[in-house]
Amino acid sequence: MFLSFNANWLYFNDTGSYPIGIGGGNTALTVINHNNAGVEENIFIRWKPFLHQINDFVILDAGFGVLQPLPGLRDAFGSSRPVYTLQLVPRLIF
Repeated sequence: MFLSFNANWLYFNDTGSYPIGIGGGNTALTVINHNNAGVEENIFIRWKPFLHQINDFVILDAGFGVLQPLPGLRDAFGSSRPVYTLQLVPRLIF
């Protein structure tokens, strides 16, 4: 079993007004006034259940992440709620 922890700090290089495509050729602007975008933490587990039998054909990956918005993302999206992600990926290799 392989276990990994990761943390990322997200940062906008430039602040200002940015176009957001709405569809149909219409665009709107969002204004970002802060460079600090957010902090993301995640955990990842890789499990090879048949490794003890010298069989590397089945792999199960699982991960969970949290993106905590800082003022830059709050400017862009108007929300301070964290974003959660969960993934479960079974793989068969042949």
